[in-house]
Amino acid sequence: MVDRAVTVEFEGTESLFDARAYLEAFGAVLAVLRETDNDVARDAGATGPTLRWLIRSLHSSSPTVELVPESMVEDLDLSEQVIFAATAGLRTLQEGPNRPQGLSYPWLERCQDLGELLRRDALSQITVQADHRRVELTERLDLNVRQLMARKVEQWGSVGG
Repeated sequence: MVDRAVTVEFEGTESLFDARAYLEAFGAVLAVLRETDNDVARDAGATGPTLRWLIRSLHSSSPTVELVPESMVEDLDLSEQVIFAATAGLRTLQEGPNRPQGLSYPWLERCQDLGELLRRDALSQITVQADHRRVELTERLDLNVRQLMARKVEQWGSVGG
């Protein structure tokens, strides 16, 4: 059996980590995973999320959560595709203001929420690791998502005539 765990590590700017910031950041990461699931499921012909995320372990040295996906749909396991799409999409956004292929506007909004937490809270970095892929998310994610979202607003607001 392939281990499809996703490890999420939160690094704070101080030696003690604000519990509220941790909960919000953890919720934002789960929201990104859930929205990725929605997008991948839609492409596979399913509706709504197909996975639920279970906590395998928690580590306290640097707040870390290890999550494993469990399919909620009989005979359909999209966990490998969801994990790949989420990590690849996050890497794309961390590297620059480019929209990841196959991921929706609501997915970008979830990433925007995550980026805002990295900008305003006591978080310096969130590391997402899965299947030998590692993405280090920093305040740069927030800058790139905001720049990308600004382009969308400009395009929608353009009127000729």
